[in-house]
Amino acid sequence: VEEKEKKVQEHLPSVASLNLRLAATMAEERKFLEAFNRLKAIENSSELTDPEKVERIQLSAKIFDQRNESDKARAALLELAQKWQGDPALVAPVNLQLAQNFLKSGDAKQAEFHAGKVLEAEGGETPIPDKVIAEALTVQGDALLEQKRGLSAVDSYQKLLERFE
Repeated sequence: VEEKEKKVQEHLPSVASLNLRLAATMAEERKFLEAFNRLKAIENSSELTDPEKVERIQLSAKIFDQRNESDKARAALLELAQKWQGDPALVAPVNLQLAQNFLKSGDAKQAEFHAGKVLEAEGGETPIPDKVIAEALTVQGDALLEQKRGLSAVDSYQKLLERFE
């Protein structure tokens, strides 16, 4: 029993991590104002691990989207994607969100670029979930179609079918 107590005491999460977990839970429950306030309560993001830092930005973007502030969502995601120095696989979902956001707003070139970033990150240290790769190939194909580049779009869709039939 003492050994378990010691183990728990040694691995206490930081206050920032707790606020992030609470914000994520509140966002799941669609309590976006409370989630936003929890994210604002994270004063020192250096206490967060790299995956937590990425999650924080994604959660912020989700909340901004819910508040119809997609420009702020895009700005937060872009800042992370451009400044990220860690494992590229960790920001693959961020680049996917950006690609989807740009495609929705009519900027097919940027959508294609960010979908490509997701696909480039594959094969690194951290595996990227198949769902993220499949979505990136779909967005890339859609963006290429928007740009009237049908053959390239077919190539993206073909890769998607071959890999995830």
